[in-house]
Amino acid sequence: MKLQHLVYPPMAGTAALQHIALQHVSRITYISILFLFCGCTTGSFFPFSSDPKRLLKHDIDIFLQDSAFAQTTASIKIVSLDRNEVLYDRESSLFLHPASTLKLFTTTSALGILESSYTFKTTLSVDTVDAVGTAGKIYLKGYGDPELHSSDLDTMAAQLVSRGITSVRDGICTDASFFDDQPWGMGWMWDDEPDPDEACISALSVNKNCIEVRIQPSFKIGDPAVVTINPATAFVQVLNSSSTTADSVRHILKIRRPSSYWPNTIIVEGEALVTDTPRTFSVSLRKPELYAGQLLKESLRRHGISIGGSVASGITPSQASCIVVHETSLDSVLIHELKQSDNLSAENILKTLSAQKYSMPPSSKGGIYAVRQFMASMGIDSSKYCMVDGSGISRYNLLSSDVIVQLLIRIYRNPDLFKHFYAALPIAGMDGTLKFRMISTNCQDNLRAKTGTLKGVSCLAGYVAAKDGEFLAFSIMMQNFLGSPDVYRNVQDKICEALAKFSRK
Repeated sequence: MKLQHLVYPPMAGTAALQHIALQHVSRITYISILFLFCGCTTGSFFPFSSDPKRLLKHDIDIFLQDSAFAQTTASIKIVSLDRNEVLYDRESSLFLHPASTLKLFTTTSALGILESSYTFKTTLSVDTVDAVGTAGKIYLKGYGDPELHSSDLDTMAAQLVSRGITSVRDGICTDASFFDDQPWGMGWMWDDEPDPDEACISALSVNKNCIEVRIQPSFKIGDPAVVTINPATAFVQVLNSSSTTADSVRHILKIRRPSSYWPNTIIVEGEALVTDTPRTFSVSLRKPELYAGQLLKESLRRHGISIGGSVASGITPSQASCIVVHETSLDSVLIHELKQSDNLSAENILKTLSAQKYSMPPSSKGGIYAVRQFMASMGIDSSKYCMVDGSGISRYNLLSSDVIVQLLIRIYRNPDLFKHFYAALPIAGMDGTLKFRMISTNCQDNLRAKTGTLKGVSCLAGYVAAKDGEFLAFSIMMQNFLGSPDVYRNVQDKICEALAKFSRK
């Protein structure tokens, strides 16, 4: 700034210069004080602070300023378990859809109500056996094991042979009476039925009550695509009207199982591109108890046992002799339920709780009563949540981040519960539903949490160790969005990484 460009007041030259200099110093001092003042406040000029909690809150708030959250509800609560201190709270009292984070309630109740040595059984019984090893009828009864597979039925068939059974005269009776006859949960979507995530609930389940359908293009254009099922069984019919094409503009392959068709019929339609690689789909089946019986029948025949009669549902008579028992431990079921977010496991656990705790008819309603009683014993107010199934599929379920964190705190305070519960949670970057999330971050092999996903819903709840070892519990619930949940999962991951980096020092 040149002095000759200034307009001086009418005074002597020296006095004028002194006056201008004092005004300039005053402006600098004022601006300096203003900046210092703003830096010491929580205003928007300078949000930075030496307080670690404020820094954490600032970081999380910045993540949530993404335009994707303009019409999306985000509910978050984070607490320090070591200090019993709330580190962050955003709309944590809102009732939202928990999706599969509801499994935290089902799992905790199972650990608290059932004995740690509890096993899910499947039995083979016979009514009569003559001197040459001919059995009258075989009874296959399920007690809610969601982890029974074809290979287990093969093992049971081999054990039946080792017991001297050479033939069966009157067929196989499949007994699913340990549960009620409701194959679905309350509020499940009827048009999602063939989806493997909504498989029929049954006390006698096998292969998650699903079948794998493998499709690959034919070597010749115009020929039907090659369709195979695993396991190969006569229980399922396949109607293949697909074709193989070289045209990239084609009718997309579709697989459906119409509910009006019986027996279970899988229809394959559309066109497979000749350069496509084989694809495998999982399709749920109706009447899973008959599915298990048919697979057992086919396995017995492979083991050289001749089978007369048919496979039909029924009740095992009290006089029948149990000769083969297959068992699956509670821990195995819970680990699969949480790490893979397995819905069938959660629903079967729920009905099992009804039978084991209150000797009620094994139903979802009875299981929910058992869960609510156990939650009350842990200090969780039953008026603060709505639970209608065990897996979180139903849109009728309502939870809040506050209640989820309350549960996580109470689990942590109970060493016996926490040991089994913590071991079953997915580990970030390592396994389960978090295997491909938060890789190469401070969360990998550190954070353990349950995911939850429905259309328009994405949740994450669990535990993470902060930078200095401080143990944190958190719940993040996001819903009311359109399209892919990836944007919201990415924000969840950023929040979790901020927690893993959190330090009081």
